[in-house]
Amino acid sequence: AAPPPTPLIAAGFVPQPAAPANDASKKDATSVLKFLQGAKDNIARARAGSARGANSQASQQAPQSPPQADGDDGGGAVSSSSRAQPVASSSRPHQTPAPHLTAWESLCNRLASTGSLSADARRSVEKEVLNMLPQLEPVRAVDLVVRAHFADGLRTSHALLSDLCRALAGVASRFRSPDLTRLTEAMASWAIAVSNAAAGAGDEPGKTLARPAQLKLSESERAFFNAVSAEVSLRLMDIAPSDLARIAGALASLGVGSTKLFSSIARAAVARADRFAPGELVGLIKAFDEAR
Repeated sequence: AAPPPTPLIAAGFVPQPAAPANDASKKDATSVLKFLQGAKDNIARARAGSARGANSQASQQAPQSPPQADGDDGGGAVSSSSRAQPVASSSRPHQTPAPHLTAWESLCNRLASTGSLSADARRSVEKEVLNMLPQLEPVRAVDLVVRAHFADGLRTSHALLSDLCRALAGVASRFRSPDLTRLTEAMASWAIAVSNAAAGAGDEPGKTLARPAQLKLSESERAFFNAVSAEVSLRLMDIAPSDLARIAGALASLGVGSTKLFSSIARAAVARADRFAPGELVGLIKAFDEAR
């Protein structure tokens, strides 16, 4: 048999013996250890970077200590001349000074204290009321009349009541029904108080010791309540049931208002009976009884 062929060996190359199996295992273990050590180092570096970032952010958020003035070593008090100066007033929001009381507010304050005023001071307040009344809107005008009515020393002033009636008689149409209702009630109560005071029966608002026919009303007062009656007759189907009952009661308490007016109010009430509350119907019936 022919001998086996001799392997060809390149010139200058010396063949090395094959590495044993245990050497390959050692190399694998070393590679794994290097990989784990590298991962551990990466984790450590990441944690160190996070800590540095947190410290940097905290230092940015921490309040800056004020700069030390000359001669301040940080341990003692800062001299008054080296303290931080306040912000210039021009950088602060503009503050509007409190306004002075308006003429309306001033008059209301005086009306609230008429009980302690002298007779001359009260007459001065009455003039202010009459001068301001034409300048006010209807709602504010009613408020002024009501305040004057409840002011001590003014609700028995027959002259002021007559002047107010004279000023308001020609402008009754300006008032909305709720405002006209308040105005009529206040003026009726005022007229009763004046009559009671004249008769020596006191001046309690709304209190009367005489029958309506016995109340003495001036011409200007009658002119005002007649103007109210005429205005109500034009709004019978528009006035709220409660306002209609209150106006009818105020007019009946003075004995003013014609039979024709109360007949018209009765027909309007019947036509809208489903809109009247029981108390409103009772008040309306009472007004009819007084007006007989």
